[in-house]
Amino acid sequence: MGNKLGFCTQQYDSRMNPILEAEPAVIVCIENEGLIGSLKPIAPNALYIYRKYRDQQLLDSPVQRATEHVELLKPVINRRGDKYSGFELYNEIAHYDLDMCKRFVEFELKCLDLLQAEGVFAAVDNDSTRHPVKPQAWPDFWKEKAKVYNHPAAKWRCRHEYLETLYYQGDRDGWARHLDEMAWLRANGHRVLPHIIGEWGWDQGPPMGPWPIGVKNKEWTQGAKDFDAIIDPAVIAYCWFILGRSDPSWKPYDLLSPTAPPGIIEDVVAFMKRQPVVDTTWARVPEPVRKWYQLLADESFRLWPYQTIPYKGVELHGDRIMACVMMNESGPTCDPNTRSVNPAGTFNGQPFYAWGLLQVIARVVGHTWFSTRPTIEELKIPAINIKWGTAIFHGTLTSAGDLWEALRRYCGMAAPAFTMEQFWDRYGRKFRDNYKDWFGVDIPAPEESAEVAELKAKVAELERKVLNKDSSMTAAVNTLQGGLGA
Repeated sequence: MGNKLGFCTQQYDSRMNPILEAEPAVIVCIENEGLIGSLKPIAPNALYIYRKYRDQQLLDSPVQRATEHVELLKPVINRRGDKYSGFELYNEIAHYDLDMCKRFVEFELKCLDLLQAEGVFAAVDNDSTRHPVKPQAWPDFWKEKAKVYNHPAAKWRCRHEYLETLYYQGDRDGWARHLDEMAWLRANGHRVLPHIIGEWGWDQGPPMGPWPIGVKNKEWTQGAKDFDAIIDPAVIAYCWFILGRSDPSWKPYDLLSPTAPPGIIEDVVAFMKRQPVVDTTWARVPEPVRKWYQLLADESFRLWPYQTIPYKGVELHGDRIMACVMMNESGPTCDPNTRSVNPAGTFNGQPFYAWGLLQVIARVVGHTWFSTRPTIEELKIPAINIKWGTAIFHGTLTSAGDLWEALRRYCGMAAPAFTMEQFWDRYGRKFRDNYKDWFGVDIPAPEESAEVAELKAKVAELERKVLNKDSSMTAAVNTLQGGLGA
């Protein structure tokens, strides 16, 4: 699963430092706009999401309520110093009918329009699958919600505590409905946003017990892995409370509460710092690549679940392919902050570059292809970079239908600008050699390009003519020499 844990908090306390130093994936800052200034120096690589708590009465006049909500966010958006990665449109409105869902979507779309005008992004909070809806009506709800997910200012999707209720308390219809929604969105060409599972473990219901968030709980960790494996794209964090809201009802779930189990912070840190179980076939992979094994394995499993990738008589694995791509792209150091040596292109007269472990091109505002990409700073976060790089390669391989052609396109050496031979000398041979050395599989080399094959045929014809000419001349000389001898 990799380190995908995070937390929600309302204030800073020095007792949080061990968790901050363990590099949480996401930190949701609740209502304290200056909190990021205290946290970011200790955890600089986390995604910082700001949440302004609102009540649940936002559907009477959606547009007006959305305008009011964003006005409350503007002082945080415009504050000096550290900037938040995004803003959670916090709400847990129950969608009992389609009309309510439509009004909620109207609220979120207006918020997204206003946030886009401010140049910031949002974590949408659209949970209409949490209450009973007849199965035949599900697609009607999903169609409405897709409008939110497709909005360019929507970057993440928050899911709250009810997910574990679906999983652990036997609501298999709700669980299936969530998975069906993901499948429907993908099948109909809609965005499936990265998930932030907020308030994970908050539910007190059995079999979790009164302290469900204890990281030693087998059900908790298994549930996290299950979600991680089936939601596409990645679940990027599972969050729990540290120093939650002042409401007394929240205090039992505060990791720093006097009633918290002894050693809970130590357990959390140990869980975040745990060493992943590395496939023994990775033993020969250099450490700069091997250290990212878990993230590579997670993303590959998500895109190629339980599948190998057959190629000309050999069976390849997505995570191993991406390991070799990583060495080619950012090796030998595989530094998450790596920038491409040369520009990946220019737009409006300005160069733009590829970044991070898998050298993903960062957002280029206004560009047809790259306007919705992560920012440079986001691509320096390994989990985000590997998620995007793996997804891009997966899509490229699907469209190209051939491993070497997919690699040519991924690394920017596709025809007609580069021949297959140029790609092979600069990129392909190294990829093939590493795959063979690390994983013991000899991938068949690419076939020659038509241009090179034609050129080789012409060379062979010239050689043949030269040889024939030489043979004729030799025969004539021999005849002449014979005559002279006579």
